[in-house]
Amino acid sequence: MNSQDITRAIETRVAPEYGLWTIGITGNPDTRKETYKNNGADVHDWLAWPADSVDIARTVENRFRDEGMKGTEGEDVGNPTYVFIF
Repeated sequence: MNSQDITRAIETRVAPEYGLWTIGITGNPDTRKETYKNNGADVHDWLAWPADSVDIARTVENRFRDEGMKGTEGEDVGNPTYVFIF
C-alpha cells in the first residue's frame, strides 16, 4: 500500500485520539503482535497494513509519532514493511 492509503486507514481509526495509540513497523506483524501480547500489552485493537517499501512504512510511522502516537522500542531487523497500530 502507498503512504496515502495507510495514512487514511489509520486516520479513520484513531483520529483525533492519537495519544491513546501505539504505532510501529515490522517485517512480521503476527510475530510482533504475539511478542507484545506475551509481554502483557493489550493488542485487542491491533491492525497492520503492508507498505510498498520500508521508506513508506517509516514515513507513515514518523508522521503519526509527530501527531502524538506512542512509538515502539526497537525495530525488526530485515525488511520492516508493515505498519501496525494498537
